Amino acid sequence: MEGPQKQGPPERRQVRSAGVLLTAGLQITAGTLLMGGLGYWLDLRWSTTPWLMTAGIFFGAAAGIVSFIRTVLRMNDRDGASPP
Repeated sequence: MEGPQKQGPPERRQVRSAGVLLTAGLQITAGTLLMGGLGYWLDLRWSTTPWLMTAGIFFGAAAGIVSFIRTVLRMNDRDGASPP
């Protein structure tokens, strides 16, 4: 069996790349909302409003951005492109 194919029409590669980047964008959004929601719930439970929600939003966004950067770097390595 052969390794990953890099052949095919350019449109197919572009659609695949767009799909990966859209997924990464959803990871940023989902991480931010999930951690913000968890922080909100903990704020209500422990009466610390708004500190844990704020921290959750920042940590969720940071985790999503790190995931996005890793995805982009992986795509560059796979395509053989060098970062600017």
